[in-house]
Amino acid sequence: MTVTRRELTLRIAGKLGMPPQDVARIVEALFETLANRLVEGERWEFRGFGVFEVRERAARIGRNPRTGETVPVPPRRAVVFQPGKFMKQEVARWDAAVAGQQAVPNNQSQQNGENRATETSAEASPETNREQETP
Repeated sequence: MTVTRRELTLRIAGKLGMPPQDVARIVEALFETLANRLVEGERWEFRGFGVFEVRERAARIGRNPRTGETVPVPPRRAVVFQPGKFMKQEVARWDAAVAGQQAVPNNQSQQNGENRATETSAEASPETNREQETP
C-alpha cells in the first residue's frame, strides 16, 4: 500500500487528536524544509529512523538498451536514504512475521535489555524469497 500525504496527515491527526488542517500544514512545512535543505547540501539524520542526504554521481558511460549503443551519462546529484537501526529492526520484525515466525514484541527486547537479531525471511526460507522468472 502506498501512503499519500493525505493518508499520512489523517493518521497523524488521529494519533495526536489534532485537526487534520493543522497537521497538513506541519507535514507540508516538514517536506518543504527537508527538500530545500537537501538542495543546499545539508544531511538530515533522524536517529533510529534513517538519514537523507544528497550524493554526487560521477559521469559514466551507459548503454542504450534498445540499440546497444554506448552513450555518455552526465554527472548528477541524487537523494539517498539510509535506514537507521530502528527502521531495520521493524522491517526485520515484519519480515519474520510474514515468514510465519514468532516476532518479538516491539518493546520486549528493550525491557529485558537484550539485543536480539531477528532472522530474515531469506534466511528462514529461501524458497519464499525467490523471484519467478518471466519469459
